[in-house]
Amino acid sequence: MSTRSVVRLARARAGLEASADLPPVAADRPTFFAADGPRGQTYSAWYDPVEPLAACLREHDLHPGDCVLLLAETRLEWLQADLAIMAAGGLTVPVYPTLPPGQIEEILHDSGAGIAFVANRVLLAELLSAPSAAGQLRLCVLLP
Repeated sequence: MSTRSVVRLARARAGLEASADLPPVAADRPTFFAADGPRGQTYSAWYDPVEPLAACLREHDLHPGDCVLLLAETRLEWLQADLAIMAAGGLTVPVYPTLPPGQIEEILHDSGAGIAFVANRVLLAELLSAPSAAGQLRLCVLLP
């Protein structure tokens, strides 16, 4: 599935864009259900940060095919950052936050990523202490 298809699918599920291959999804539906009823944000509220993040990435010279490091545990903000990267035309380089600093630095260097999304200040400090980070990273985004 192409990046454009994934973004289109996400936008369609968020109720932001019609799609011929998907049934319409109401933007005000809850994002998930539990045994005791619906929970979570609505699809439209969940998708709200994606476009502004994508615009920010484009403003910081993210070009189609550029790599963006995503150093965070699995959570809602991880998925929002991933969709924003794809919406801006970038390629996500997911990095487990439990990897040793040397491996994180190697992935950063090998990917050539100039932008990174980071889960917390501890991981940000660890990433910025990598020798290649100083000359390579032009933007670090701390996830909420």
